[in-house]
Amino acid sequence: YLVTLDHPDRKVERIKQLAKSQRIPVVVCDRRRLDALVGPSQLHQGVAAQISAAEFWELSDFLTELKKASPDSLDGSVVAIVDGIEDPHNLGAIIRVAESAGLKGLLLPSRRAAGLTGIVAKTSAGALASLPIVRIHNLVQALEELKESGFWIAGLDSNQGDLYTKTDLVRPLALVVGSEGTGMSRLVKENCDML
Repeated sequence: YLVTLDHPDRKVERIKQLAKSQRIPVVVCDRRRLDALVGPSQLHQGVAAQISAAEFWELSDFLTELKKASPDSLDGSVVAIVDGIEDPHNLGAIIRVAESAGLKGLLLPSRRAAGLTGIVAKTSAGALASLPIVRIHNLVQALEELKESGFWIAGLDSNQGDLYTKTDLVRPLALVVGSEGTGMSRLVKENCDML
């Protein structure tokens, strides 16, 4: 969606050309319609895109594809797991950092976690569109499946454990990020290989 302009704008014309070259439909509309699409207090700078929600992977399919991409060794492959993150801004920031750091995916519990909302997408600054998101139903079972595939589970804990700079992390690694208030749940912490 592009807002109707009173004067030509090269940036907007370039966006329109790129969209058409990728067969993305372009709708030119007035500012009121664009304001209604993005929400009353959201900034849009005259351009907005409507995309489908992120595609969720099943853990087994994700691991199969990961092994196909690195058939010799998964060393250096890192995934993130969120345990109880409830604030959509925090989830979006985690996704943004994970994607920019080169992580292979993010495991998101189906319960007791923020969902993939527009706020998450916006806060991720586009990373949600390129980072595989794996929907998990039982976090402890997912940790076991990762371990069976050769991953080590490292829980992030500011109160205990080894300093990350003094730990050998060159292996398939799953980083568990706990909730904003209480950190990782007891069962998840007990199933970590290291903290």
